[in-house]
Amino acid sequence: MAKKNVVVFWQRIPYDVFAGGDGLYLDRLKAFFLDQNWEVYTLTSRLDRPRLLMRIKYTLGGNRIIIKDTYQVSSCYVVKPLTLVKQIFRYLLINKPVLGFCKNDHKIGQAEKKWLLLHLNKLSPNLVVKCFDRAGSEEFDVLFQGAKLHLIGFLKEDQFILRQGNSSGEKIKENILPELRSTVGNIDRKNISFGFSSKTDKLQIQRLLPGCEALYIGIGFTPTFIANTSTLANVLFVGNKTRPNYSAVKFLLEEIWPVILSTVPEARLRVVGRVCHYFVKVPLGVDLIGEIDDLRSEYAKSKVVVAPLVIGSAGVKTKIAEGLAYGRAVVCTSLGVDQAQPDQFDGAAFVADSPETFAHHVSNLLIDDSLRAQMEVQSERVFLQNFAPTSAYQEIEDWLKTHFKVGP
Repeated sequence: MAKKNVVVFWQRIPYDVFAGGDGLYLDRLKAFFLDQNWEVYTLTSRLDRPRLLMRIKYTLGGNRIIIKDTYQVSSCYVVKPLTLVKQIFRYLLINKPVLGFCKNDHKIGQAEKKWLLLHLNKLSPNLVVKCFDRAGSEEFDVLFQGAKLHLIGFLKEDQFILRQGNSSGEKIKENILPELRSTVGNIDRKNISFGFSSKTDKLQIQRLLPGCEALYIGIGFTPTFIANTSTLANVLFVGNKTRPNYSAVKFLLEEIWPVILSTVPEARLRVVGRVCHYFVKVPLGVDLIGEIDDLRSEYAKSKVVVAPLVIGSAGVKTKIAEGLAYGRAVVCTSLGVDQAQPDQFDGAAFVADSPETFAHHVSNLLIDDSLRAQMEVQSERVFLQNFAPTSAYQEIEDWLKTHFKVGP
């Protein structure tokens, strides 16, 4: 039997432990590599969390992590007492997301470098995928001379805050382009490729950095189309405990939901996920469900899935792809649409940035069974075209066949 190719995902924080968009995105990408008959390893090297706490996290597991049967996980942690104390106080005293993002430190410490070399020498990977905040580390590109895929996820300069229905150019994160220019300029490009979850970002990076190899890597779901089993006018929002989700639910509760209730008094909003931790008092008709193990039952009894995002990167979100995977009609803001594919959700989702228009679309879908049925049919079509694994991973599958020997 031929030896399998080995891929190592290197990440600074254990995305797999947390049931959120980043963890789900990586989970599905790792599953794709497994389907391609690769061995998959995850190396997590967050330096500001103690080993014991994270080992407990891994042991207890989360909605998106499978250790024994699927992924082999190894972790390196060096305790920084001051950072740990700051995090504990932030966790205990702040019950809402901070208004800014921390600047990433891409330098590799000696302890982390020693740990990385130990595991890389042991695993001898054919490919290392540098995940998100680890993608900007030039030191690693010198440390490891093999093939590398920098999984950027999105261009940080392309994050927006929606204001009065328009995308402003306000930046909420530092610009990553200098890091990319430096990396691409100083290292042999033949060993480095870039992966983006947005076709817009892929096209932009190819324009800004001519000659770099960029891939669109979407998120692939197994279709789970299910019929609506409830006669209730349920609206569903699913989200993790993040600033974009907090802002989305706040916008939904304060500006959209009252308009919906004025048209459909019997409507109920079900908020699922850790984002519920941010809210205590909610308006009439709102249920804070919190974390659950299986989302199928929630999707089965919901008529509409909403994604009223007002802050974040412009591009398709996992919550939208997941809603389509279950065959639901979707209403989202323009931040949920890949700008390079403005008609991507044609017939399966309404896109609206103003609260009145957003509420109008949701209300119509709750009232008009025929309209909703038509959109549910289109949801299946749009899902298969964009979010089935064969579609979402086509570019990286072709790239692997070009650069690596795939199969027996």
